[in-house]
Amino acid sequence: MSFINQVKRDLCQKAETETKYQRAEISGFFATVGSQIVTLGNQKEAIKLPVDMPFVSRYLYTQLKTLLGVTPVLNVHPPKNQVQQKRYDLYLIDIQPEEVIRILRLKTKNQQLITQNKIPPLFVGDDLSFRSYLKGAFLACGYMNDPEKSYHCEMSSASVALMENIGLHLESRGIKNAVLDRGTSATLYMKESTMIADFLNLIGAHSSMLKMENIRILKEMRNEVNRQVNCDIANVSKTLRASEEQIENIEYLLMNVNPKTLPERVQMVAKARLENPELSLKELGETITPPLSKSTVYRSLKKVTDLAEKHRVLTNKKKGNTPS
Repeated sequence: MSFINQVKRDLCQKAETETKYQRAEISGFFATVGSQIVTLGNQKEAIKLPVDMPFVSRYLYTQLKTLLGVTPVLNVHPPKNQVQQKRYDLYLIDIQPEEVIRILRLKTKNQQLITQNKIPPLFVGDDLSFRSYLKGAFLACGYMNDPEKSYHCEMSSASVALMENIGLHLESRGIKNAVLDRGTSATLYMKESTMIADFLNLIGAHSSMLKMENIRILKEMRNEVNRQVNCDIANVSKTLRASEEQIENIEYLLMNVNPKTLPERVQMVAKARLENPELSLKELGETITPPLSKSTVYRSLKKVTDLAEKHRVLTNKKKGNTPS
């Protein structure tokens, strides 16, 4: 099951039971789904509601029947090919469209498309009504990516003004969003995981919100582990490169000078480095008795490097002064 299916199924698990919240929920659905006033074969007007998921159609069927006192007619369109999904249309026949529009605080555009330019004040007065309105709107036109892949939650509607109005109300509640005007439609979207989580919590999709938060935490943990591993690999690579250079200088001195002329501490550190090329300076100091600090090990190996470089310079000068 896709994540958006889980979210909408989550929303349908708990039906609004109070009339004012049912009205807000159904109003949000009608205003954003692209519901239309259509004329049937018997020349009778009806309201058509397209629905994308079977459990949403069942939920809406029950809510409409309870709120309006009429029995909707469900029409199922089978898929035309293997790619398409079934489509569902709900028709309100035994009630005048004008009555539905009045009850739900709706309006018509070109006498056909049912919409709104803003959330009716009746549904903004308290948080529960606003939540119910948003729940209905999201059931109608909401979409969300699988949070395992990316964070994206959106609602699309024919009314740019309505999406902008919803966006302002969300902003006032601390939920950042943006509205994209597509000309004939508009999309309100959120891309920050925390904003999406707050939105899901606001509309009542609590189980989906918790699941998304679990996914987010696991992703952050994986990313942190990967960063730590990459950092460790980089540190090991740096240690090995430095160790190779140090060993090269130690071996050069062993071949070209008397090791006993070196300070005893330098001899101890050089011997430890030859035996433990993979260790960091701190770890190298811990292999010596008594243990040496990281800075002491560093100074000893720096002494080796300086002596080796000095010897190479003197050797090259002598070679340069030798008659050909």
